[in-house]
Amino acid sequence: MAGALPLLFTSVGFFSTPFGQSNGMLTPVRRVPLPDAGAFVVYQTDCAALCGYGILVRQERSLIPGILLVRDVYSQDGAEDACIEITGSDGATIENEAVRLRRWVYW
Repeated sequence: MAGALPLLFTSVGFFSTPFGQSNGMLTPVRRVPLPDAGAFVVYQTDCAALCGYGILVRQERSLIPGILLVRDVYSQDGAEDACIEITGSDGATIENEAVRLRRWVYW
């Protein structure tokens, strides 16, 4: 049971949406590669009356081809993009907020 706790804050995606195409709520805008594999992916959000538009930044890493580990790290309503700066092998700043990088997304 304790081994499952890290997965509480991680999603598993079975496919990714190509850049410039929308899955109805998320449209990938750009990818920022991370030093130890994986990437930050910036998405534009638009879920109509439920949450409006904005951006969502996710840390993604391929587990096996076609399956991604995904962790939401930043969101901002009303924004169109996010300024991302990699500060080291275990850290980054997104819009001046510190984010801790996790090698396998959830560890």
